[in-house]
Amino acid sequence: MDWRDISESSEDEMLVSAYRDLCVGEFGMSVNSTNQHLRTIVRFYSYGVGKWFKSLPYSLESVSVNKGQQFLAHTERNGGKKYSSDLMMKTFEKKAKFLSAIEVKELLSAIENPTLKLMVRLCLQTGIRRKELLLFPLHVIRKPTGNRAYYEVNISRTKGEKERKIHIPTRLMEDLWRYVNEARFRKQQESGVVSDCLFLTSDGQEWTSQGSAFGKALKSLNLPFHVSPHMLRHTYATHMLKGMLEHKSSRFEPLMYLQARLGHSSITTTMKYLHLVNDLVDDFSIEYQQQVDAIA
Repeated sequence: MDWRDISESSEDEMLVSAYRDLCVGEFGMSVNSTNQHLRTIVRFYSYGVGKWFKSLPYSLESVSVNKGQQFLAHTERNGGKKYSSDLMMKTFEKKAKFLSAIEVKELLSAIENPTLKLMVRLCLQTGIRRKELLLFPLHVIRKPTGNRAYYEVNISRTKGEKERKIHIPTRLMEDLWRYVNEARFRKQQESGVVSDCLFLTSDGQEWTSQGSAFGKALKSLNLPFHVSPHMLRHTYATHMLKGMLEHKSSRFEPLMYLQARLGHSSITTTMKYLHLVNDLVDDFSIEYQQQVDAIA
C-alpha cells in the first residue's frame, strides 16, 4: 500500500491501524517493539499533515496530563489536556530480573570450567552485555601494578558501536591476565587461531557474537533458578546501585555513574534499577564487588 492511502476503501480501516495489527498478529512482534515503530510513524505523519496530505491515518484522543509533568505547565491554557494518537497498545512494564547474592554464590560455585567462570565474573562485575563479552578486546587486559581498586578500560564493540569506559576490579584483572598468559595462550597455540578477542572456546576458536552458546552454557548448569546473560547485567546494576546509595559520597552521583558504566543513552533507562533496589533486602549485597571476588 502507498503511504498516502490514508484508509482502506474496502474495510474503512485506518492504514496505520492495519499496520499495527499486522505487526502483532502475523509477524509476532512484541507490543513494545510495535509501539516503537508506531511512535516513529506518528511523528512522520504529524510533520506531513497539511504539507502532503490533509488528514491523519489515525484518530486523536484527549488525555489528561498532571501539572508538574509539563514544561512551563503554568502558562498553558489547555486545562491539562493534550491530544495523542489512539494507536498505541497498552503495555505492562516488567521488572528486570536479577540474582540475589546467595544465587550469585550458587552460580559461581556451580561453574567448573574456569574460562566460563571468568566470563560470568566479568559480566557480574562490569555489567557488559553478552555481545560485548564475546567481542571483549584482548588488548585492554594488562598486568596489574601498584595499589589501585580498579582499572579503567575502553570498549568500543558495544550496542550502537559507542565507545564507553568500564571499571575492572584489580582482583579480576589479575585473574584475566593469568588466563591470557596461560589457558588462552595454550588454546591459541593448539588451534592456530589469531584473534583479538579475549575469550576463546574450548577448542581455541572465537565465540560467535550472534550465537546462543553462552546462554546455553549457563542453562546447562541446571541451577534451581533461571540465569541468562542479560540477568548478569541486571544483577551488576542492581547490587552496585544499592551499594552506592548506601555508601553515598559527594564524589559522584550513583545513577550518573551507573549510566556511564552501562552505556545507557538516557538516565531514564538507568532509573528502572531504583525500583529493583527497593526489593533488594539481602545484606550480603552491600560490598558487592569484593564479595564476588571472594566467592570466585
